[in-house]
Amino acid sequence: MDSLIYPSGGDTKFRFSSTWVIGWFVRTVLDMDDLSRVHVEKDAPTDSIRPYTFKSLVDVFVSLAKQLGCVNVIVGGHDWGCMIAYRMAIWHPDFVTHIFTACVPYLLPNAEWVEIERLAKIYPTFGYQLQFGSGIIEQKTRTKEGIRNFLNAAYDGRTSDKQSAIDATKGVDFNLTAQLEKTALLSEEELEYYVHEFARNGLHGACNYYRNHHQNFLDDSYFTRQADSDAAIIKCPALFLCATEDKYIRPEMTEGIKKSLSNLTFKEINASHWILWEKPGIVNGVLREWFWQHGLVNNNKGS
Repeated sequence: MDSLIYPSGGDTKFRFSSTWVIGWFVRTVLDMDDLSRVHVEKDAPTDSIRPYTFKSLVDVFVSLAKQLGCVNVIVGGHDWGCMIAYRMAIWHPDFVTHIFTACVPYLLPNAEWVEIERLAKIYPTFGYQLQFGSGIIEQKTRTKEGIRNFLNAAYDGRTSDKQSAIDATKGVDFNLTAQLEKTALLSEEELEYYVHEFARNGLHGACNYYRNHHQNFLDDSYFTRQADSDAAIIKCPALFLCATEDKYIRPEMTEGIKKSLSNLTFKEINASHWILWEKPGIVNGVLREWFWQHGLVNNNKGS
């Protein structure tokens, strides 16, 4: 195999969601952490949201991969990283040989612009995106304590009576975040690492993902204008992991992916949105088998 690119997401992912797969590959690996640092540390763009569009991020990844001498790549992603992975596959079909994603499906670009407010009415579990793009998140996370409380809530920290501070239809209840016990999904060291990194520049960059719906639509409209109606269908071998307990992307919302990827392997796993943290053994097993079937690793043990 040649190389693997893993855009794991745009907010709280860094390298932790990708270390479980990187060890199987023997050539070049580009982790979202390589790009996340650009958007979190001192060089994070603040004067424009354009660097945070899917197309802009794809351009950065592809440029970097080619500078490193990659002839082709295998792309994987989780959460927002899925959206970047899909765009890499449609913008660079000769460069991306395989794709694997978790939780967020690929749907063909829409020829009609749909505002996020309208989209949230159609899919109520997208309602939280209105809050995440409003500026409220940044206002509430100006201190390390605020950042920690937000990240702890995002990673499903619960109160002593099991209340969550995040409602997918509304967003974060900041009156509740300070009452949460530490999430079980992260160690104290990992959580503190996240807090330290985001304290450099805050969460503005991460929240820009939620402000780019229209520009992403404009970029995608290139494909809806093509004479070939299949221009945006992803034709390379693809694996999609559907988390059946995901409160943001319900299983019924993933059905459209079967029309958008012509060579798809679809697997359901009983897990929440944080599937990679909750079920690493099961996820590894599915990935290992799929990689082996496609000749991406030497044997079905992933070596």
